[in-house]
Amino acid sequence: MHPDFQNPQINEIDVIFQREITRNMVFSASYLFTAASRLPAFVDLNLPPPTATKTYVISGGPQDGTTFTVPFFLSYGTTSTTTRPITNFASIIDMESISKSNYNALVLQLQRRMTNGLALQANYTWSKAIDYGQQFATFAASFMTVSNPFDLSFDKGPSANNIPHKFVGSAVWVPATFFHVAKTGVANAILGDLQFSPIVVISTGYAIPASIPSTFPPSFSTPSNTLFGAGGVLGIPFLRNVNHRPYTWTTDLRISKKIRFNENMSLELLAEGFNIFNRSNVTAVNTSYISNINFGTTSQVGVLTYNPTFGSTTTINNTIIFAPRQIQLGARFHF
Repeated sequence: MHPDFQNPQINEIDVIFQREITRNMVFSASYLFTAASRLPAFVDLNLPPPTATKTYVISGGPQDGTTFTVPFFLSYGTTSTTTRPITNFASIIDMESISKSNYNALVLQLQRRMTNGLALQANYTWSKAIDYGQQFATFAASFMTVSNPFDLSFDKGPSANNIPHKFVGSAVWVPATFFHVAKTGVANAILGDLQFSPIVVISTGYAIPASIPSTFPPSFSTPSNTLFGAGGVLGIPFLRNVNHRPYTWTTDLRISKKIRFNENMSLELLAEGFNIFNRSNVTAVNTSYISNINFGTTSQVGVLTYNPTFGSTTTINNTIIFAPRQIQLGARFHF
């Protein structure tokens, strides 16, 4: 760990405009901002500053013909002369508090308070999260997590948790109150103390990192990976988390019915359904943007061949949040 390592710092701003539309309905617009600094990153201290550049071209796919140039650290080939500052060591990984992130969001919300047996709430979030590559490791990594420790700008881009659009709608409906059912009679026996509570969540799918193969020519100088020739991020800088999985949509429903025996005792019957329409939500895709890399010689343009299966679905509904339809029944006795 670096001797000047500091704890992360987070600054937040939340500005809300709220307006009552009717006696029981409120509209609000919020701006949310979060800036985090001093976040951990793992860098290789045993690297010389890059003295060359390397140009790549993408062959095939939506970025066909796109070229980009990055700093290149180590020459490669059988006559490589580049050495590390400390020659008797390979990579020396250090944890430093140099990474950052920020989040901007506009939240629009409409809320109807419970009136005549109906309460509604809907909100839409339009947001953007940017970082330099999130690190979730509990302990120090054994590899570099940045592309260029001398210039972190190559890693700046959309966060893996960047969800640009999200809508959440929920309701609580009490039919007996809504239809003004009398306190006695058959209708009250059926609808009395019956409640429906649905919730719908629609959002942009999670980001796709656009990774590259980790297999490189045997003659490539140590460390033999990444487009920068220095270890680190296995991805194309300007395509990181730009693409997204298909949007997700879940509908949950809770139904409860209370049977009263007297003023102090009652039995509540519950039925809860998750993803009740059994929608197939994509939870994993092929993240390899490149299927093959041809580096050529030091002076030649490297060719990155597009992987036609990039973004194709590999898994659906296999997480806690996104799962196949589930229904559970329950009962509670109140006394």
